[in-house]
Amino acid sequence: MNNVILEAWKNKINVVDNVRGGMSDDAKETLAKVLTNTDNALRDLKAIATMKNESVCRETPSSQYAGIDWFPEHSIDMVSAIYASQIIDDIVSVQSIDSPIGVIRFLQYVYGQNRGSAKRDDVAIDQWGAMTGVANGNFVARERVTDESVPAATGSTNAAKLEVYVQQLPVKVDADSHIDFKRIADSKVIRAKKTAAGWECVGIDASGYEVALAATATFSIDPESGHMLLQCASDSDFAAGDSCTVSYFQDLSNAPTDSMNLELKLRTEMVKAVPHKIRANFSFDASYALSKAHGINVEEALVNAATAEIRQERDNEVIDILLRQAANKSSWDRTVTAYISQADHDQSFLSELFECASLINFETKRGFGNWVVVGRQGLNIIKSAQGRFKSAGATLPNNGAFVAGTIDDGALKVIYSPYVPQDAYLVGYKGSDMDAGFVVADFLPITKTDLVMLDDFVGRQGLVSYYGTKMVNPKMYVSGKILNGNLH
Repeated sequence: MNNVILEAWKNKINVVDNVRGGMSDDAKETLAKVLTNTDNALRDLKAIATMKNESVCRETPSSQYAGIDWFPEHSIDMVSAIYASQIIDDIVSVQSIDSPIGVIRFLQYVYGQNRGSAKRDDVAIDQWGAMTGVANGNFVARERVTDESVPAATGSTNAAKLEVYVQQLPVKVDADSHIDFKRIADSKVIRAKKTAAGWECVGIDASGYEVALAATATFSIDPESGHMLLQCASDSDFAAGDSCTVSYFQDLSNAPTDSMNLELKLRTEMVKAVPHKIRANFSFDASYALSKAHGINVEEALVNAATAEIRQERDNEVIDILLRQAANKSSWDRTVTAYISQADHDQSFLSELFECASLINFETKRGFGNWVVVGRQGLNIIKSAQGRFKSAGATLPNNGAFVAGTIDDGALKVIYSPYVPQDAYLVGYKGSDMDAGFVVADFLPITKTDLVMLDDFVGRQGLVSYYGTKMVNPKMYVSGKILNGNLH
């Protein structure tokens, strides 16, 4: 972001920063860009009006009552007010785009080589929320695994067996990849070799040569799970209670390597900003009377109403999408079981919320859920959690969603919305400004049409907010339902 742009809007940014309690550099850049987009749009409107021999900003068109053409001088303040109070900054990523059809950008690391089940170009670290290439765990960057400890041999005295689950998966099982079991006490080695007929077991002497075993031994393996079973028929080979290790080859599907290759790529996603429109009407008589008789500034009242309406529409549209498209589902029954009070049972609702938070981490291999949006029932239950819920205290005018408080010293931010179903709850994760599973792409947070007053003495103003939305990882969200929430 150009520092000149940040400097141009520093006063507005500072106001929003003070209200929100701290903004990151990314958030400041986003706000500066949308303020610039709004300013450019207003300049375009002024140019069009000038061509029509009207002034939008400084003078009064003949079709308007004096002093009512208020919008342009307040629009920048409205954008700042929306950004200061909107709840979507707390739950999703908000980015800015330079045109109605733009791109959101994010960084992604991919594997530069095959590593076990992680194949070349699989995602290793995804900014938007998953480590999809490591579905079965972390893979050590080595091919030969040496002397991995295994449980002691079991079975009868003369028929010992070694049954183990090895760590580094999957296991290579070709003819050149032998598997060695070594007894710690005397370094005796039994080797399992892959042949055309199956697995063959032989002994290895101190010089490394193959020797016959005292009795035939059998071997089986599941290379995907790492399960190995060595069955001995003589206690002179292995006996019950022997402590052993195993050496084997991990299947990296390429030449052995001592280091891992990660490649950083810049990913882009297309997004389209669509208009969200409202229309404000007001009476000439009411405007004049309120101003003269009661000192009420109709212009300021319209600014506040329009700002609040657009803010709550943006917030609740995003919450509604997340509720519908969340990949994970949850439910909690408020019905009390035997031998427990309702208050004690209600505490289990908080446990369910934290279970949802850990499910997000399990599904995405990234952060734990750190916020919850609830309806009326959920908020009432959470507030009853003595000692665990901390109220946020005074809130901004809450015609829409707002932060009600936190659970367990900020581990889970509680957001209440009167517009979601009263028995609904939604748990999600939001890290840094770029670290979320859903993106709001702002082009113009708010702009307008010309104000027109016809011979019916009704002023008409059209307001529009241009933004797009993009779900990039639905596994970062859990939608839930409270069963039997209204107990009497």
